[in-house]
Formats: sequence, structure tokens, C-alpha cells
Amino acid sequence: MKINKQVKIGLVVIAGVAALLFGINFLKGKSLFGEQRKLYAVYTKVDGLTKANPILLNGFKIGQVSQVNLSGKYGDKIIVELYITNNELVIPKNSTARIISADLLGSKAINLLPGDSNAEALPGDTLMSTIEEGLKEAVNEQIAPIKKKAEGLIGGLDSVVTVFQTILNKGAIDDINASFSSIRKTLGSLETTASSLEDVITTERESLKSIVENFTVVSENLAKGSDDIDAILHNLEGVTDSLNEANLASTINNLDATLDQLNNVLLAVNKQQGSLGKLVYSDQLINGMNAAMKDLEYLLEDVKARPKRYVNFSVFGGKEKGLELTKPEEEKLKYILKKEK
Repeated sequence: MKINKQVKIGLVVIAGVAALLFGINFLKGKSLFGEQRKLYAVYTKVDGLTKANPILLNGFKIGQVSQVNLSGKYGDKIIVELYITNNELVIPKNSTARIISADLLGSKAINLLPGDSNAEALPGDTLMSTIEEGLKEAVNEQIAPIKKKAEGLIGGLDSVVTVFQTILNKGAIDDINASFSSIRKTLGSLETTASSLEDVITTERESLKSIVENFTVVSENLAKGSDDIDAILHNLEGVTDSLNEANLASTINNLDATLDQLNNVLLAVNKQQGSLGKLVYSDQLINGMNAAMKDLEYLLEDVKARPKRYVNFSVFGGKEKGLELTKPEEEKLKYILKKEK
């Protein structure tokens, strides 16, 4: 049977279309000859996950992402359609579909983390979903504290620079120069003092040596007389013990009582109470003493004017009789007359 040219062309076109459809579905991860399981996962973000990204299990490809669609009123959820091409694989129902970075260039994939449930995930079930922290997020997380510290350091440096700009004005620089000049002069004075001290030490070396030797002798004498010092301290301790044992409190109390009595006597005298108070503040004693002194003056004047009236001439070498006196009275009268002369 002879096939005409048109039929041949039609068969070639049909074969080409079939091959094209097979290639497209193959690239999409769909198989035209086998049954496929379709599962779902819901994310809040997919970080660049697109169609045909692989689905991995322990690094082995078991399927591909077939659809990525927005869901929700505000598009706050993203539904990812997963086609599992390995029909013999048992996927637990509580497995997790985790978005990961497939390479350093940022290509995404889904890593299937099997759960521990005995129930198998059926076609159309929704798996749990998580997102692996990307390289960018990891770097940002590591750099954020360093960035914060760097910002704080820059702020501190800025404050320090501002303070230096405020302090290091012309007046402050002049003050600093004056301070350095003063320090230089002080160091020069210290150097001069050290030189003078060195000269003194050199000049008085023999005297210092003698002083040190004297100190050595004194220390040796103190060491030799340590027994005597101990005896003195022991005697002093005995004296202090004797003072402690003495009834000092009673003596002090008696002294206080005596002082109180003396104070009372003085108060009584000041108030002109008692014989002593009246004697001290009374004019009778003074008047009596003045009268006695006047009488004594009259008597002495009379004795000097008329001694014969009071003294026998035998006292002065005469023979006339006068007033007879005892021996003590004669001695007293001679003393008084001698003092008047």
C-alpha cells in the first residue's frame, strides 16, 4: 500500500507535537505515562520559589513544584502545588515541606522532611511547611550585632571628636603649652635638687656613716638591754595592777564629798551665814583692829615720850623705881623701842 505524501507529512507533524508535549511535561516534572501524586503546602513567603524547582528527600529528587499561586483576600498566603513522581514512596501525613537554598546562587528547592505518623499522605493533602533561613538572613543575623556595635562606636568617636574640638581651642592649647613648660621647669628643679642632694651625700658621707654606726650601736645596746626593758615593763605592769586594785573610786568619791562641803562653806560665807561669814563681811572686826592699832600707836608714842612711867630705870641703867615688868615684857618692849628708832 502506497502512502501518499500528505499522510507522511501529517504523521510527522503529529509525532512532532507529541514529542513537544512530552518534553514540556517532562520539564515541568509531569509524567504522561505514570500516575502522579499532587500534594500542597501553604507559605507566607516563598523567597523566590518558582515552578519546576525540585522536591528533594535526603538530597534525592522525588518530584517538582508545579504551581505557585497567591491565596487569601489580601494575598497573604501562597499555595504551592507539589507533584511527587515517585509513586512507590510512602510519605507520612505529618511530613514537612521546607523551602531551602539549593546552591550558593540562591536557587530554591523543597526539602521533604518525613514525619513519624503511620498514616500516609494522600493526593490532595496539605503538608506542614517551614522556610529555611537563607544566606542573606543568616549573614544579616550575624552582622546585625556587629553593625549595632559599630554604630555605637562611631557615635562614641563622634562624641570624643566633638569634645576634643571643644577642648582643644586656642586658649586650651596655650594652657597645655604652659602646663608642659611648668612640668619642664619642675623636672629641671628636681634634677637640680637631686644633684644638690648627691653633693650633700658625697660631702657628708663620713657623718652619715657615723650616724649609721651610732644607730647600729644603739640597736645593739637595746638588744642587750632587752632583759632590763622587760623588767621595767613588768614593774610598770605591777604598778598598773596596784593602781587597778586600789580603791580609787572610793578616794575620788571622798574627794568629791570634801569639795562639796568646801563649796557649801564658801557659799555660806558668801551669804554671810555663820560666824565665819559674819566675821569676813562684818565691819566690827576691821573697826576693832583699827582701834587697837590706834591705841598701840598712842601707847608707843607715850612710851617714847615718858619711858619712866612704864619702865624701871634699872632696865636702862638708872636707880629710880618705876613700873615693874616681867622679863618677857621687858624683852618685848626693848624690841618695840628698837624698831621705832
